[in-house]
Amino acid sequence: TRSWMSVADEHEICCLALRQVTGCTLVGGDDCVLFDALLGELFPAAKIEDNFTRNEDDPLHREHLQITLRSYFESEKSTLHKCPKLVEKAVQLCNAATLGSSNVGRCRCVGIVIVGPAASGKSEVRKELLVALNNTTSAGQHKEVATINPKTMHTGQLYGKRDSRNEWSDGIFTKALRRANVAAAAAVVHAREAAPTVVQGANINGDKLAGSTWITMDGAIDSSWTDRLDTIFDEFQQRFVLTTGEQIEVHRHVRICFETDTLQRLSPSTASRLSIVHVPTLDGDLGSSRDTLWNSVLE
Repeated sequence: TRSWMSVADEHEICCLALRQVTGCTLVGGDDCVLFDALLGELFPAAKIEDNFTRNEDDPLHREHLQITLRSYFESEKSTLHKCPKLVEKAVQLCNAATLGSSNVGRCRCVGIVIVGPAASGKSEVRKELLVALNNTTSAGQHKEVATINPKTMHTGQLYGKRDSRNEWSDGIFTKALRRANVAAAAAVVHAREAAPTVVQGANINGDKLAGSTWITMDGAIDSSWTDRLDTIFDEFQQRFVLTTGEQIEVHRHVRICFETDTLQRLSPSTASRLSIVHVPTLDGDLGSSRDTLWNSVLE
């Protein structure tokens, strides 16, 4: 028995899903044109639009979040530079952060990589997205508990080590992960108390309304320290294993975000577990807009 959807609707849903998941990894220009051409051949009944969103009346548009974010970024409330590509990247980052998330169970996307050259707007996009989510959604507060440059320390300082007396001490990342878990769990409890809505005897609004908690690793990526995080990004584990044998389960509302300029030294096993958002090089509209911004700052 066929569903109530028409072939055109089914094709548009497939295109929307593929563009949201894959579009953020494309460098831009010819890659986007080629990708749209491939989608057009695979799903001829779909209407491929210029952007990666659908209209406001689309029932698949979860709480109209993308449209709401775009409106916020284009308003005077947002300090994000009014560049269409930066706005697009902020929306794509939101899609990457919510990929595979649900009200219960694990979130498939714990790790996110924002990759692009220096001064391309990576940090600006990340910070403004958290501000925008806090100002435009009914969810709890989205916050960042730590920003770490992993290349300024050795792995013992980053993850933890034993001292001369064989006593264990947590590293900077491990401490941040514990804080993030506590903050995420508290956010769920607060959301349940603030808006208790019971559906068939089960309170599900707590998870839905809870905000996310972020840890940012800002610096060059190297497999010498990222491989230790593979168990966190694994869809079926999502826990951090210390050398002591302790396993720290990562809360479903915790996100670990990397900011880097290249993925050349990232192992394939880690890259396959991450959502990647590519912020393009300083050319075209983005380049001219950023030049204007920096000139105004220097003046």
